[in-house]
Amino acid sequence: MRALIMRNHLDRWFCLGALVLCACASDPPPAPGVTRADENLQRDIRRILTILESTSEPRCDTYRVVDTESAGLGRERWIVERCGERVVYLVTFIAARPSATNLSVRREDAP
Repeated sequence: MRALIMRNHLDRWFCLGALVLCACASDPPPAPGVTRADENLQRDIRRILTILESTSEPRCDTYRVVDTESAGLGRERWIVERCGERVVYLVTFIAARPSATNLSVRREDAP
């Protein structure tokens, strides 16, 4: 009987762990606004934003992209909301070789 209870307990933890892994592996929804970045570029931009956000504001453990807008040829503004404030990042797309794009992401200074 005790072995059966232990087995059920372990099964629950295994299911919970699998659920967490699936949630982490899923892609976020497309960025809101008018971004021209495809899914791969959006994923790369989000990875860079995660690094920038975790190092610039460690007290905030989450952020979300709330808007994107054009900022001229090959540039976009990605607006991030974290801990009740909005931060703007300037994303510059740099054409490399055919079908490849490099990115530059930096925080845009307030006017």
